Amino acid sequence: MKRLTWVLLPFAVALVSLGPGARAQTSGANVDGDAVRGKELFLKNYCWSCHGYAGSGAATGPRLSQPRLPPEVFVPFLRNPGRMPPYRAEVLSDSEALDIYAYIQTFPPRGCPVRC
Repeated sequence: MKRLTWVLLPFAVALVSLGPGARAQTSGANVDGDAVRGKELFLKNYCWSCHGYAGSGAATGPRLSQPRLPPEVFVPFLRNPGRMPPYRAEVLSDSEALDIYAYIQTFPPRGCPVRC
């Protein structure tokens, strides 16, 4: 049940944060993002401390793989993630969040221990 909650939580947060009839927005940020800059931000903002240096997981955070969330849902999720610290816009801009998203896209897909 915990695993199902962890999988569904980002979608629930995104839906609640968007409100009825609202569209997800990323403030005009580049949806593609910059994976190189994303890696720098992943390290600078201590994402590695819970998720490992390459997103392989650690004692306090799960292994990361290519996000199933679209980028327009990923950003609101980072703002109010639930179990992990929130990354408010004052700390991490939408553009920077999308760079981290691009970096996470370079991780192996879910179920692959290494690049498949």
